[in-house]
Amino acid sequence: METRFFILLLGKDCANTSCAGGAVGIVMSNMGLELALKHLSIPFTRTKVSDRYVLETMPELGWRIGVEKSGHVIRLDKTTTGDGIVPRLQVLSATVSNYMSLYDLCSGIKLLPQILMNAILRVSKSTRIC
Repeated sequence: METRFFILLLGKDCANTSCAGGAVGIVMSNMGLELALKHLSIPFTRTKVSDRYVLETMPELGWRIGVEKSGHVIRLDKTTTGDGIVPRLQVLSATVSNYMSLYDLCSGIKLLPQILMNAILRVSKSTRIC
């Protein structure tokens, strides 16, 4: 569900011209997120998995918004942490300001099926891993 909230917040921000640059996600972010942002003409980049990497990448690119798969939405113009009440209040604000239910606001966002698979890697002592 984090992807839908994220797109909802981005769409609201970009409509209000407070969206600076683009958005940062992680390698596990749903492809539907990337496609929805592309539709909104918002650049998107991926980092390794963790709020830490999302937070490190945002200022490097001059961007102010990022999301982590766990549902953490980081808004540098509001706070430097993604968990907590700030993202939830922003979603609530979007529902109130649009006079729509959360279901209706998120209904147009299509997420793509995802599968996360672990791979076994056999490494010998002479193998170099970067």
